[in-house]
Parts: sequence; C-alpha cells; structure tokens
Amino acid sequence: MDEFKLFFVGGFVPRKERRRTRGACSLLDVLASRAAENRQIKVGDVVCPRHVQTSGELFRKGVYRHVSYRVEAIQVGEAEGSMMKLLLVPEGADPANVFLHLRPATRILPRFERNWPVVVSMKEGRIVSFWDDILITSASYIQLSLCVVIAAFLLRNVFSIAYVPSESMVPTLNRGDAVLVQYLSSRMGKAECRREEIVFFRPPEELREYVRRVGNAELRSRDLFVKRIVGCPGDQVYIDSRGSVEINGNRVGSGVSSDRAEGTRAFAEKQVKLSDDEVFVLGDNPGRSVDSRFWGPLKMQNIVARPIVRLWNTLKHSVRVEELK
Repeated sequence: MDEFKLFFVGGFVPRKERRRTRGACSLLDVLASRAAENRQIKVGDVVCPRHVQTSGELFRKGVYRHVSYRVEAIQVGEAEGSMMKLLLVPEGADPANVFLHLRPATRILPRFERNWPVVVSMKEGRIVSFWDDILITSASYIQLSLCVVIAAFLLRNVFSIAYVPSESMVPTLNRGDAVLVQYLSSRMGKAECRREEIVFFRPPEELREYVRRVGNAELRSRDLFVKRIVGCPGDQVYIDSRGSVEINGNRVGSGVSSDRAEGTRAFAEKQVKLSDDEVFVLGDNPGRSVDSRFWGPLKMQNIVARPIVRLWNTLKHSVRVEELK
C-alpha cells in the first residue's frame, strides 16, 4: 500500500564541539559580563578566563580558557606609571583598567608552561571568579538542554522523515525514498488548495474500508498516504470505466490496468463536483496507485503534511537531496 512510516531522528552535540562566535549575544555572555563587572575579586582568589581565543596573543601569553588561576597581585590604572597595587578589585572599576597577575592554580602540561605570573586585563581575558565560572558553565548546560528539548519538539511536531514503501508516486518518489516533511502549513488554519501539490494525508474511512475489502488489511492510526492534488474545491471530475480522469474537461492521468478497472465502477460514466472542503488526488504512477478514483474525494482536513526535500533512498543506499515539485 501507500503507507508512510514516520520516525524521529535526534542527536547530542558534545560540549567540546561547540564554539562561541565573536559578537554572539546570549545568556552566557550576559552572565560573564555581569560577573566580571560586579564580583569583587581579591588577591589569593581562584579565577577562570572565559575569552573566546583558542590561539592568539592571550594563548601565547599563557591565559588559557577554563584553566583555573590564582591571583597574585591586582593593579588598577589607565597608564603604566599611574597603576596602583591593591588587595581587591574596587567596586565599579572598569574591567579594562584592572590588571591581574595570574599563576595556574593546578599543574598543567609542560608545553603550556610560561614565565609566571602573566598579566592580563579582566576585560581582555573575561576573567571571572571560580564560582562564577561554575555558574556560567552550569547555565551553558541548561542552555544546551533547552536547545535539545526545542529541537526534539520541532522534530516531533513540525518536521519528520517519511519512508516511501510503494511505487504509487514514481517517478517523483521512488520506493524506498526517505523524505523530509513539515506539518506546520497544515496546522496554521485552513490550507489553500494548490493544484499539482504533493500532500500527505490521513486515510479517510472510505480508503480504510477499501483496504479492508481489497487488501484484507487494517490501516493503523499513524499511517499516512501520499498523493498529488489534481482537483480543487468546485471542480468537475469525470472518471471513465478505465480509470482515466478529466478535471473540468481536461484529461489527467493515464488510467489503470484491466485487472484493477473494477475498482472504478462506482464512478463509471459519472461526473462529480467537489464540495468546498474536498480535493481530488491521484498518484503520479496511476497504474500502481490507490487514489481518489477508488475511494472518492479527500477532505482537506485530512491533509496533515507536505514534503520539503527528498533525502536518500534506503534501498539503493544512495544519498541525494532534491526539491519536490
């Protein structure tokens, strides 16, 4: 049959693979900035740089991101000659004018050793206290978790991947194709009928009954069918005894083989006018498709999804991305 099987695809991005870009504005940037400005760091405290450089001047100097340092001295001032040595960072001081003398608080690899202590401004190195670093790191995991939850929600309720098990839509969709589909357009109010559009729909009761009678099978509640819209509300549809279809006097489709012609007898030599909430759907491969010729018009409320791209074929194991039209 033309059943579509849907499945969920998710993933986790390790922390080491994430990179913050320059100029990024996020909750973590705000936390780091406020921590650097408001936390009073004193001599002897353990601090952590949170700059974005993985190479460059700070790295060559020995200021490594997420390495813990102990503050040996604090200098405040705008120029070399006017700097004052203090025991703690003054409240409200400009981080650009606060320079910390730092030495690693733990052992590091020999190749990262420098002439300690190194001097760096709080603003340049985005220096925060050890506890603020834990707070910001925890916030990053919370942010990542929220992103995973949102992505899972979108994949479950907005996007999905459908597998095509039949040849009813050849050559547009082949047996074994995996297709990325979206549900959003069908959930945002009444959808407009677009002739020649491919749609996924829940099988109506007439189709379920046809499958029971002819295929001796029962469709599941999650099963979807895929077809192309050829008739919109108000159109006149005519089906002859061979399964050939005319829409408003224009022939579409090529009919069905003789061994399946019996399924069209209910519409033989009859003209049907589609109501305001009905469409007429056909497969691109009429000789292998169970569509509106067999079970009648489709209610628009049964349309639940539309394709975005064809991704790959699970039978041929070939990868491709193609727009569907």
